Amino acid sequence: MSVPKVELGRHLFYDRRLSGDLSMSCATCHQQASGFNDPRAHPTGITHEVHPRSSMGLANVAYSPALTWANPKLERLEQQALVPMFGEDPVELGLAGREGELLARLRAEPRYRVLFPAAFPGSGSR
Repeated sequence: MSVPKVELGRHLFYDRRLSGDLSMSCATCHQQASGFNDPRAHPTGITHEVHPRSSMGLANVAYSPALTWANPKLERLEQQALVPMFGEDPVELGLAGREGELLARLRAEPRYRVLFPAAFPGSGSR
């Protein structure tokens, strides 16, 4: 963890470009005012499908041994973060099959052209 990675993560967390229809961000369900929890018992994604479980709280998640309610195989935050973006059952942020579109959105944002290289120096600009 580093200051540049935290700064990048903060911007991504609130960015609605991380949803298929630009209507939601991570913060839509993991609400800062509710301690990064979802006050709803059963949230919905961009398709308005009601989810069977509440969103997991994110307070101190970097130190949590369990990162999801349903899949103990997800052992790293980087793996788990892909589930709401690209998962299809239930649809959350609705980006499955739209990886290229997401990359184009992020590359088009001038702020990310600064934040990504600062967070990952030496990784190149792809």
